[in-house]
Amino acid sequence: MIFWAVVVAIILFGVLLVKGEHLAWWFILGGGASNLVDRLFRGGVVDYIALPVLPRFNLADVAIALGGVWLIFVQLPYGKAKSNISGRTNSGGGEANGDGG
Repeated sequence: MIFWAVVVAIILFGVLLVKGEHLAWWFILGGGASNLVDRLFRGGVVDYIALPVLPRFNLADVAIALGGVWLIFVQLPYGKAKSNISGRTNSGGGEANGDGG
């Protein structure tokens, strides 16, 4: 039952998201699902990658981290292009220049 709930949630996320965000969310959801499966069936997540300067981790952790970084980079251009709260963009004239417009 939990499996089908996860499948439905993933499909809904895929349908509702913007195209640029799809890959990021698939990485995050896939990594999370993998860690969840480990916790349910093994009692804990098995971390099998060990580097001298980092804590131990697994491939699911890498997918979650890459998805998060990807999501941040996908969102950055949209933040600059959005208009202000009133729905108008600042074209450089009027009140912004002190003309009182």
